[in-house]
Amino acid sequence: MKLINAGIGQTDSKFGEKRLQRDLLKYKPDFVITEWANNDAGTPEMRASYKRVVERILAAPNHPAVLMLFTMGRDWSNSEDNQIPIGRELNVPMIALRESIMPLEKAGKFNPVDRTADPVHPNDLGHQIIAQLVAYRLQSGLNNMHDSTQASAK
Repeated sequence: MKLINAGIGQTDSKFGEKRLQRDLLKYKPDFVITEWANNDAGTPEMRASYKRVVERILAAPNHPAVLMLFTMGRDWSNSEDNQIPIGRELNVPMIALRESIMPLEKAGKFNPVDRTADPVHPNDLGHQIIAQLVAYRLQSGLNNMHDSTQASAK
């Protein structure tokens, strides 16, 4: 497996769209995680830009799998409400950190400062949490594929 980290901090999907071919698609990835939940504004223009990025990845000749990831700042803010409808429309799996961890934080069982390096970006623990969520989602998908294959073989 070869990892290509095409992310550039403090940029939005509009900038990502401009560099998509050069920095990502030319490598013919098998699997792509998109994440602009903290940097995209909740505007129609940004929603359209994000949608074009996801559509272009899905339409790539090698047909990579796509996972939409929504991280969040310490104050739980992000633009996932603007991006989730895109995932639903395009039938792309999604992971929302807000859905996964915000209930623990609201209940006082976890402090947002413990998962962030600054008000917006994850620290090492924040990245570990995100990695575990991604691994869980991928394993769940593989288990579902395995269950479906066994059911159709009967």
